[in-house]
Amino acid sequence: MEKHELVDRIGNKTGKILTHIEARDPNNVPDGYYISVVRVIIINDENEILL
Repeated sequence: MEKHELVDRIGNKTGKILTHIEARDPNNVPDGYYISVVRVIIINDENEILL
């Protein structure tokens, strides 16, 4: 199950964890808080992207 952590405006962890389904509903994310997201893109020497 995918989980998302809420952070405040400057990126401090709040300790609140939402499931993927909960995080998709904007009513579950209070004003001034954000969902922490990390994206990794791997590109080799031939400019091919690993999917």
